[in-house]
Amino acid sequence: MNHDLVYMIKLQANMFNGAHVLLDESPN
Repeated sequence: MNHDLVYMIKLQANMFNGAHVLLDESPN
């Protein structure tokens, strides 16, 4: 597989998970 593609997918997944953590921890 293309390692660059795998890296980009993992990077986007990490950003998505990070955003969810921030939203879940918000006091709304």
